Amino acid sequence: MRIDLRLTLLLMTICLMAACTHTRDPLADWLGERRSESYRPPAAADTTALAAAFDAALRDDARAHWAALGYESRSFDEGTAVREAAPVARGWGAYVFRTGPAAALVIQAPHVDSDLLTGEIALSVYRARRARVLALSTAHRRLPGADQANAAGAPFSLLAIEAVAREPGTAIVQLHGYGEATARKHALSPDSVVISNGTERPDPALRALAGCLRTAGFNARVFPEQAPYPGGTRNAVRRAIAERSAGRFVHLELGRRLRDELVRDPQRVEAFAACL
Repeated sequence: MRIDLRLTLLLMTICLMAACTHTRDPLADWLGERRSESYRPPAAADTTALAAAFDAALRDDARAHWAALGYESRSFDEGTAVREAAPVARGWGAYVFRTGPAAALVIQAPHVDSDLLTGEIALSVYRARRARVLALSTAHRRLPGADQANAAGAPFSLLAIEAVAREPGTAIVQLHGYGEATARKHALSPDSVVISNGTERPDPALRALAGCLRTAGFNARVFPEQAPYPGGTRNAVRRAIAERSAGRFVHLELGRRLRDELVRDPQRVEAFAACL
């Protein structure tokens, strides 16, 4: 009996260790370790240096430029990841740049701290679509100037400019999340995704995206025809690439139930990503 009990405990321990090993995500862990309690808007010299770093990273040469900016880098299967070295004080974001062949997609999660689970979903979409770049915010949007989606000249806008300059057909895909109050106010379901190009004029590509998502079983609504809000019409990243008449901007607002589903079910997030 005692031997059986010991064997049972040993097997349980092995199973638990295997489960921990299976669920561990080194890239997600590394990216999530550094959050900033402050934000320092890029000065003119910083803007020039960031643009050069993004340009170099898009050409598979990230390390030297980012080190000069106070960032550290590490290679993963999914690409080269960069994050601000400690102490984290600027809050300019964390990034992954895929080396070699990649889809012309930049996946951005500009409000990781407030739009819960969007960072995890963005990483899953980046992996599923083999996107060129993943960009995650590292400072809360409520800090002065720190809103990566709406602050002109923020690093996410600089990244978008460099990405569409290098490959004009690049799509900048931003993931956001709306809560219960917004859902009630605008009659939105928590399992919906509101899709927009950042204007009040949906284009054929946006309608095709909505059709693909619906075919895959998602409750997709096109802004502003099927959902009056939120549409990202004041989005600084959208304005930045529109001024250059290059690239495509896709603004996705995910209800909380849908976010939970995409984090929980790998097959669903793959179906979601396949439409982008």
